[in-house]
Amino acid sequence: MSNPSIGIYEKALPDLPDWPSRLAAAAEAGYDFVEIPVDETEEKLARLDWTTTERAALRSAVTDTGVDIDTVILSAHRKFPLGSASVETREKALDLFKKAVDLAVDLNASTIQLAGYFVYYEKLTEEPKKVMRGICKFLGIKFKKLFVYPHTLIKEALEKLGNQSNELLLVVET
Repeated sequence: MSNPSIGIYEKALPDLPDWPSRLAAAAEAGYDFVEIPVDETEEKLARLDWTTTERAALRSAVTDTGVDIDTVILSAHRKFPLGSASVETREKALDLFKKAVDLAVDLNASTIQLAGYFVYYEKLTEEPKKVMRGICKFLGIKFKKLFVYPHTLIKEALEKLGNQSNELLLVVET
């Protein structure tokens, strides 16, 4: 029987200046992987726009330390929810989602964790079906009553994005 992998959320690590230092600290503490958050702060959102060189440097640090990046946690949807009444916000949310898929694939992360809420900071629209129809139109997918539950829309959106990794797991918190 093999031992389970044990990981740590990046924000639980000491505040270190760079990824090689963070991964080395995780390795020293006995962790197998680190979960990388992408929240609504500018610093964390910038991770979605890392260059190929920056992503390669992180993969190199993973190789050097033996500590994987197992999970990309996309909590930026609190500020940019897929269920927003604003078309611009929904478009931004979908763009963040696409970029998170790309980041996860580039970092060999096997999981993307998403929050399962429809909206967080703003009031839920009075017309959720109308908003969901608009989101489906934007995504180019047929509206289904099932999509009133956002996790079903997210799963189909991931399929439409052409999940770039057959082993990528989408986890929706509820």
